[in-house]
Order: sequence, then structure tokens, then C-alpha cells
Amino acid sequence: MVVRLQPRSITVDRGSRGFGLSLIYRGLDKYEEKDTGIFVARVVPGGEQQQQQQQQQQQQQQQQL
Repeated sequence: MVVRLQPRSITVDRGSRGFGLSLIYRGLDKYEEKDTGIFVARVVPGGEQQQQQQQQQQQQQQQQL
């Protein structure tokens, strides 16, 4: 199995029910510097972040009309 990591910059807004993301932190205490950082483990289905993304897509579609 081949796993590819793709670094991306994202902006996350916290809603009233949390972020809607599961994050993993890897620090220098256990990992080499090249393997450190904060990683998105998963996006919670139906979570806050997914709802915000859907709203943004709807707004973009309305602007295109």
C-alpha cells in the first residue's frame, strides 16, 4: 500500500458544536522534525466543517447564476 501525504493550508472556523474535524498532533518529543505537525485525521460526516463547506459551495453556485 502506498500512502501519499499532500500538505495543504486550510482555515477552520469553530462552530457552536466544535470543528467537525479529528486532528493528530505529532511533536518533536517523539518524531523527527520532518514528520512533525498537525494533521487532519478525518472530517466528521455531517459535522460543522462539512456543513460550512456545503454552505460555501451553495453561495458560490448562487453567485454564478
